[in-house]
Amino acid sequence: MNFASLYRPIACRFVAALFLTSTALATDAPPADNVAALKARLSQAEDKLEMVLHSYTLTTQDNDALKAQVAQAAAARDAAIADAATATARVKEVQAALEQTNNELAALRNSAAARDVEIARLRTILRQTQDTNAALAVENARLKTQVGVAKPSPAGTYVPPARNP
Repeated sequence: MNFASLYRPIACRFVAALFLTSTALATDAPPADNVAALKARLSQAEDKLEMVLHSYTLTTQDNDALKAQVAQAAAARDAAIADAATATARVKEVQAALEQTNNELAALRNSAAARDVEIARLRTILRQTQDTNAALAVENARLKTQVGVAKPSPAGTYVPPARNP
């Protein structure tokens, strides 16, 4: 709103009051020798003018108060818009961080899955090695038993080294 649109109704009332006052004085003009009647009409016109001026003052004060309220509301709106923009930016930052964290989690899960496959393969090899060791231990015990049951050799356990001529 501009100045003219705010004060147009007030100005119209003011001009209308002046017009009515001047019209009333012009149409109902008493004879020039009746000074008391003219003074009474002048007093009425001054009262009407004072009432119009008082109304104008009150309207101006109300208008100023409304302008102050509009300014406060605009400032509050601007602050809310700034807060919303800050919150929106923060939400975008948090969403980006969440997306990055989800990507890191997916990468960790993939590497953990690869390690789980490797661990399962190594466990299979370990079981096979343990089974082989158990079979070898059984075979070793059987061979020790066979060697212990067998008769000692007639030459004994010591064999002298052969001499070269």
